Amino acid sequence: MIKKRIIPFVLIIAVLIAVYSSVSVNAEDYPVAVPYTSHITSTVGKNIEVKLKLFHEYYDERIFVDVYDSKGKSVASATDYFDEDDADEQIYTFTWLAKKAPAGEYTLLATMSYYYDGEWQLCPEDVSVAITLKNVPAPKLKSAKNVKGGKITAKWSKVNKASKYQLKIGSKTYSVKKNSYTAKKLKKGKTYAVKVRACMNNRWSKWSSSKKVKVSK
Repeated sequence: MIKKRIIPFVLIIAVLIAVYSSVSVNAEDYPVAVPYTSHITSTVGKNIEVKLKLFHEYYDERIFVDVYDSKGKSVASATDYFDEDDADEQIYTFTWLAKKAPAGEYTLLATMSYYYDGEWQLCPEDVSVAITLKNVPAPKLKSAKNVKGGKITAKWSKVNKASKYQLKIGSKTYSVKKNSYTAKKLKKGKTYAVKVRACMNNRWSKWSSSKKVKVSK
């Protein structure tokens, strides 16, 4: 009777050892990168910073970051290394030099690997952050009127964080810091087309719709 009880117990222990040895690393032990946000929206002409919180221990780790455009083409990438003596949790900041990137939809993928049993092993999951780059919004031309003295006064909507504007009256362009301007010494009897655009991060918006103003006084 004693032998019959011992055999099943030994078999259970053997099975447990086999299962444990077949899994080199528990899933909870994988290095993990956690983004602070799943979606970043920005305006073209500005670099993008993506912060990732890294949880890792026991192993030397590497992180791989790639940014892909809507067609799946890689437009930026970076790698970094952390040895097992680094802190268990830290912040990793990836800066995408996106000043020349066109407006559109992009995806950042971050993957980690760890050094185990004499070789680098890729973690089974990666994380992603969607990035939307928008064009500089065009201001709306609110009014354009002829005032006494051969002048045209134009007013337009403010564009948040715009550094300057260009106001075009006829063939002449004026550089303006505020969202209104009065152009002088215009020719009486002539009709001028008036439109405006905004600048942000050294990138210009499209021109607003135009208004025609006749100088009659």
